[in-house]
Amino acid sequence: MEKQKESIKNLKSDTIGIKKKVTLFDCDKNVIRNWKNRFKIEVQGYYLSFIDDNDKDNKTSGTIIVEET
Repeated sequence: MEKQKESIKNLKSDTIGIKKKVTLFDCDKNVIRNWKNRFKIEVQGYYLSFIDDNDKDNKTSGTIIVEET
């Protein structure tokens, strides 16, 4: 049953995205920027790639926390 739930979640993530909050921090632990939306996030080398609310392709690196909301 657990594998089925995981498979469904992976399919949902790959097709429409899962609601997430992405937070980018500076080296002093201050928040630089937040993004909230249905994202399909891909790790590409040393950065994350995702499409934001304005249909812009973001390539972000640094200290990043990704949370499901």
